[in-house]
Amino acid sequence: MKPAFFLMLFFFIGGTVFGQTMSGPSTMTYNGAKYACDMIEFGIPPKDAENVIKDRMRAAGYMPEKARGVLLYKNVRMDELGSDQAYDLVFDISRKSRKESDKSIVSLISAKAGSLPEGKLKKGETPPVITNALTAPAFLGSFNVAVVQRAYELEIQAMTKELEKLQKEYDNLVKEQSKIEKRISDAESDLKKNQREQETMKAQIESQAKMLEEKKATPPGN
Repeated sequence: MKPAFFLMLFFFIGGTVFGQTMSGPSTMTYNGAKYACDMIEFGIPPKDAENVIKDRMRAAGYMPEKARGVLLYKNVRMDELGSDQAYDLVFDISRKSRKESDKSIVSLISAKAGSLPEGKLKKGETPPVITNALTAPAFLGSFNVAVVQRAYELEIQAMTKELEKLQKEYDNLVKEQSKIEKRISDAESDLKKNQREQETMKAQIESQAKMLEEKKATPPGN
């Protein structure tokens, strides 16, 4: 085998260990037919996994063809796949499960260029037998570096968002404290005012009571 294959295999195994991914052979339905494929799990949501793949392929000079529900790249020549052969790559990206929507399953058909039917097979048509690239598993594993980086960025974003949420809650508590302290200050001011008014009223009552007693003590004719 070529040195490039061993290098990609190393990336694949290393990514599996450190990225906590699972991988292996599988099957995938494409254009109405089921084909053998290679599969890997990425610890990031499907949309992010799609962007990781697009970024990697764009950097290699490839843009996806129009295709429903998959990423389709035609006539791809990359050292990671073996530069002596052109491949048509079909990536299917989905969430791992309803409960694990933050993880994705990426399936890859890596067929010899031109061997996949252009459109959906008609009823009764037999799909061609394809052979996926031997280096396809290692090629998928090589995405783990970018996947781990994206997972790190997502974690930073989530932690930043949580920090902003906590900061906002704290700021609201500080504002609420200011309002409470103002209400307390106003209440203390009202209490002092009430106490002064009580004293004034008490003095008026005492004065009025004294005047009443004096009036009772001096009836008319005395």
